[in-house]
Amino acid sequence: MTSTVRVPPEMEGLFAEAERVVSRFFRDWRGVPERGTIEIFGERYVLVRAASLSVEFFLLVEALYGAGHERDADDFAQSILFDLAHAIGKSDARNFHAKMGLADPIARLSAGPVHFAHTGWAFVDISPESIPESGDRYYLLYDHPYSFESDAWLRAGRTRGFPVCIMNAGYSSGWCEESFGLGLVATEVLCRGRGDACCRFIMAPPHTIASQVQRYAALHPELAAKLRGFTIPAFFARKRSEEEIRRLYARLSELDTRKSRLFANVSHELRTPLALVLGLGERLLDRATLAEADQRDVEAVVRNARTLTRHVNDLLDVARLEAGRMEVSYSEVDVAERARVTASLFEVLASERAVSYAVEVPASVLAETDPEHLERILTNLLSNAFKFAPSGGRVRLSLAATDETLAIEVADSGPGVPPEERDAVFDRFVTLARPAPGQAGTGLGLAIAKELVAILGGTIGVSDAPEGGALFRVELPSRAPAGARVLPSALQAPARVPVAKIGVAAAVPLPGAAPVPAAPGRGARPLVLVIEDNVEMCRFIAEGLETTVEVARAHDGAEGLARAIELSPDAIVTDVMMPGMTGDELVRAVRARTELSRTPILVLTAKADEALRLSLLREGAQDYVTKPFSMPELAVRVSNLVATKRATDVLQRELESESNDLVALSEELARRERALRTANESLEVARDLAEAGSRAKSDFLGLVSHELRAPLAALGLQLELLQADVAATATSRQRAILSKMSGVSSRLVGLIESLLHYARIESGRLPVAAEAFDVGGMVGEAIDEMRPQADRKGLSLMLAPLPPLPPLVSDPTLARLIVVNLIGNAIKFTETGGVEVSMEQTGDTLRIAVRDTGPGIPPEEQARVFRPFERLEPVAAKHVAGVGLGLAIARGLAEALGGRLELRSTVEVGSTFTLIVPLAMPATSRPGVEA
Repeated sequence: MTSTVRVPPEMEGLFAEAERVVSRFFRDWRGVPERGTIEIFGERYVLVRAASLSVEFFLLVEALYGAGHERDADDFAQSILFDLAHAIGKSDARNFHAKMGLADPIARLSAGPVHFAHTGWAFVDISPESIPESGDRYYLLYDHPYSFESDAWLRAGRTRGFPVCIMNAGYSSGWCEESFGLGLVATEVLCRGRGDACCRFIMAPPHTIASQVQRYAALHPELAAKLRGFTIPAFFARKRSEEEIRRLYARLSELDTRKSRLFANVSHELRTPLALVLGLGERLLDRATLAEADQRDVEAVVRNARTLTRHVNDLLDVARLEAGRMEVSYSEVDVAERARVTASLFEVLASERAVSYAVEVPASVLAETDPEHLERILTNLLSNAFKFAPSGGRVRLSLAATDETLAIEVADSGPGVPPEERDAVFDRFVTLARPAPGQAGTGLGLAIAKELVAILGGTIGVSDAPEGGALFRVELPSRAPAGARVLPSALQAPARVPVAKIGVAAAVPLPGAAPVPAAPGRGARPLVLVIEDNVEMCRFIAEGLETTVEVARAHDGAEGLARAIELSPDAIVTDVMMPGMTGDELVRAVRARTELSRTPILVLTAKADEALRLSLLREGAQDYVTKPFSMPELAVRVSNLVATKRATDVLQRELESESNDLVALSEELARRERALRTANESLEVARDLAEAGSRAKSDFLGLVSHELRAPLAALGLQLELLQADVAATATSRQRAILSKMSGVSSRLVGLIESLLHYARIESGRLPVAAEAFDVGGMVGEAIDEMRPQADRKGLSLMLAPLPPLPPLVSDPTLARLIVVNLIGNAIKFTETGGVEVSMEQTGDTLRIAVRDTGPGIPPEEQARVFRPFERLEPVAAKHVAGVGLGLAIARGLAEALGGRLELRSTVEVGSTFTLIVPLAMPATSRPGVEA
């Protein structure tokens, strides 16, 4: 063991090995210090000695800055010397580790102090307090009893008010950062150049340095006075920032991976039931036995199913592109023929909308490309053109080719794309212009087209079209890359017409271009104005309300405001996201009109946004309902608003007959009551918003809420109406088909609600209401609810004999949801045997165990089952439905109740999930409940 490195007894073995390795490294070396060089194994290195650089460099910098700027000069000199030594330390460590074949981080680290001693940089003592572990807990305390750098300052007769061994600190930081593969810095807390007895360093990750210095000061009170004024130099602050950027990037990458996994799970789970809904709906349409009204309802079901399928296909393509799994299969393709086939799918749409549709394609253009990607690019560009081209406008598809390039142009006579927005038009989830009513989408079509073009080695751009709108130009290579496998034309896949038809649906406006029906005459029945841009949804709501009230309709905010002024309705039901004037703008406009100031407004929307709900309630909306909704519930809410409005009108007339003072007093009381109600609402929602999720996740949940819930609502409600209408006349086969479609629709709603439920748990917006209840009865009800699922699989589902149990003080709804999730999970993964539920009291806690005879979970996989969106088998091969949220939701609910979930599992024996909750839920786990 070299005498220049002293270490604690616990670490002697480690450093003895380091001494053996380093001594071998230096066994054949010659140095010429006065020339600043050394030679090791015949290779020449530059030797930068701190003693020959530090003092002179500080003096040079101070001279450049001039008198009165010593502090700035010192900061600059410290930063430069630290960075220089840090870079040298990293380089030396990298070369040394490679030559010696050192791979273990601790072995790499321990060689560093020994290397110091051999090169003469410093003598080193390692403190027994050191913890040389990788990660945030890394902590190394070491002394330099003699440092060339501090000695140079002392021999120069100079001292500083700060530690002067800057290069020692930088070199050590670089060496250890290279050894561990993560940001580490050494900072000098005692320094002979400042008058201390020795040079002492603390090394740790940058974000823990300050706390380590404080910890050291607490352990050594005799040094507290020296360390109290210690500050982290500016270059350490920069290292902390760099480390934080790396950590944030790693977190962002993890979130991006989870998002891609979520896209894949959701898309896979939605595609199968959507295919069933679409297929059964089209089968019903093929029959001639449907009445006209039933035919219209089934057409609405099919249209909304196609819309959902298009959204799901877009999301799945995005997931594949992000994961790099979008493969290219080159074939010999007649591009002209493919373009004509794809373009022909839009001919009916062009005719219906009186759009002048020009397809300028040569007779034949042979090329080597991916035909499926080419069709998707053409479909997305044509769909975008028809979406924004006005009725009676123009759309053009052109194709030209050279020996090297294919040039495709799609032009329209729509609003075009301003120059400053032409880069953003290809971003995901971006829609810059307002499409025609009923044609809004996810903002993914052009983004997917751009990425597919890039995969094929081409370019895409947008400019002004001669037709007056946007011109999208795609240039693709006409030959496959060198070495790529190219299928002959006889083996290429046929055009994907069904998928292309789904893409065409993006450009097809919803039916309902007919003028809005005239307002009914005012009679004894109240009048309700329904404002909804989705024509089918507007018709459905109107038909559902017409049994009790008269209904007038409007299809955008501006038209709705005009009709409200004209008709003075007893209530208004309005959507939020509409073209032109949006729902929130409509609420403000209505409240600004004196004659409409007391008209109640119910906001009906697919956008589940707490901040928007609060804003609308503040601005005068009386109620807020999210889609999907129950039509009977909506009718009751509207009836209540109408009754309140009419009672208020009667009271107002009575007050006006008494005196103007009473009128003013009534209005003031009403205003104050409304302000109090709004304030209370503000307090509740403000608390809910305190832990709001990240922007990226919020954007995605907004997409799921609006783009998936709206067509799901229309689909489910149309099925309800259809089942009621044909109950007496439908054949048994038709009723079976409708029952299957209704079940699939309910499953889709459940999937979306699971996503939103998980989002509420994660963001801290889950309401918890504690009360005393019979836990045995609750568990029994949960078992009865899940028994049909067990019976269908031939499994036993039983409740073990219960011991005497006291009432449980907790949230019965959340507790029941946990038990249902655990039982459902057990049934889902059990093929033979059964599921048993048992309960017992242990001290002041209650344990509810759900045991199954399923396949069991390997120990290495058990931590994953509680992670959101995790499945223990790949999506493509899984046999059990779900997106991987059930157990994550159950764990989140258990924690909200002040409890936890435990898992015990044995492979090929089964698993037991145990819910452990306090018999009396602590007040800290009850948002909104007084302790």
